Order: sequence, then C-alpha cells, then structure tokens
Amino acid sequence: MYPWPSLGAAFALGYLVVPKRRRKIPRHVATREDIARVREVVEESKGPEKKSAGKGLLGAAFGMLVPVVVRAAQGYAMQYFENWLAQQQDAMSTLAGGRSHPTAGPGRPAGPGAQPPRSSP
Repeated sequence: MYPWPSLGAAFALGYLVVPKRRRKIPRHVATREDIARVREVVEESKGPEKKSAGKGLLGAAFGMLVPVVVRAAQGYAMQYFENWLAQQQDAMSTLAGGRSHPTAGPGRPAGPGAQPPRSSP
C-alpha cells in the first residue's frame, strides 16, 4: 500500500546491512627509484614502435564498422530463425488437422476455428 516508504526502508536496511570496505594500507611501499626501474624494464620490453596515422585511421574505421556488421548479422539470423520457426509451426498445424498459424499470410485461416475464405463464383 505504501511503495515509497517501503522502498526507503529497503534502501536504509541494505545500507546498514552491507559492511563498509576496509582500506588496506600496503606494507611495502615502492619508492620512486623502484618505479623508475620498472618503467625502464617495461619500455625496453616494448622495443621500437612506429606509430602511423594509417593504422590509426584503419583501426578507427574498423572499430566503427564492426558493430554495424554484427548488428546486421544478428538481424539476418533473427529473420532466418523467425521464418524457420513459422515454417515449423505451419508444418505442425497442418499435421494437427489443417489449421494454420494466425500470421501465416493472406488466404490462410486466421486462427484455430476460422474457415478459409470462399471465392465467389
């Protein structure tokens, strides 16, 4: 009957039940010299890098194109699955007595008790 007070009570209860995070202070704090040595090792392992604008543009174009292609593939897969499912339902309904799927198309019965349209002589 009282959704807002119930929501507030649930929020307050959740806040009180969940424990606070404890901050851990590291026992061994690295010095600036240690950090400098680590940076040197990392830079040596990378080796010489050549940054080219072509790879950056190609990567950006590829990054924008991939989601579009994936979305199109999902759409095609969904259409294929829906058509396959409709065919399976039509096949099952014809086996079950000639009744067809309600969305089977024009000229088909509209539902379980519907009669097919009659043509005029």
